[in-house]
Amino acid sequence: MRHSRAEDRTVLARQLERLSRVAKRLAVGELSYGYASVIAAAVRRLGDEDCDKAEAILLELVDAGGTVKEVAGAGERIKELIAERAGTAPEPEDGRRGERQWWTMHHGNG
Repeated sequence: MRHSRAEDRTVLARQLERLSRVAKRLAVGELSYGYASVIAAAVRRLGDEDCDKAEAILLELVDAGGTVKEVAGAGERIKELIAERAGTAPEPEDGRRGERQWWTMHHGNG
């Protein structure tokens, strides 16, 4: 089994106790493994209250016909919004890119 697939399964297994609606729907075949996996990944580092809200929002997107990719994207956006609210948002990708380029050029010429 590939590392990424094993990690997906581990994350899902660990998060299912916090995702009661996902667990129930997965158990009765109303939710695919792909959807359950991306929802589990999205809530993995959220507190319980935010986890519950994110689960509800993401399941609504599933019910509305969203693709697994769309649900994963919505999960990422939820994490970003919560991080912004908490003041822990990472630096934008563009800001980090310049730093990496400087590092590569500086140390590549030495």
